Amino acid sequence: MLILKQTTDLGVIKEEEYGLGQKVQFTMLDSCIGVCAKVMYNSREQVIGIHLVQFHTDDTRFSVQDMEAVQRTLTHYGCVDHTVMVVGDIGCWEDSNPEPLKVLRKRYQTNVYGREHDKRGRGLGAELKGGQLMPIL
Repeated sequence: MLILKQTTDLGVIKEEEYGLGQKVQFTMLDSCIGVCAKVMYNSREQVIGIHLVQFHTDDTRFSVQDMEAVQRTLTHYGCVDHTVMVVGDIGCWEDSNPEPLKVLRKRYQTNVYGREHDKRGRGLGAELKGGQLMPIL
């Protein structure tokens, strides 16, 4: 079962953590994905970043119900629907656990940036530039 923890360390959002700020960046997404979106929270435009794993610490697999919890988190923080972005090892999820991604893509128009886009080797993320959500590659 997915239990997300909020972090204030927005430069290294770890597995099953999320953060809010002008810029979010994940630890390496080796078999993980990050969901990023522009949100309107506390009357401010921010970015939310959520680090998702294929298997939870209790060894249960990430599920459709978990993705629905992610969607509730996005809604709670005022997600701007057309800005959702998925970064990380998308191919791994599409090959071995595609249903949660299908749920996310059905609900949101998503831009996708796979692990191959991580040119710096420091993890992917997103930031607001001029009010637009931009990937950190």
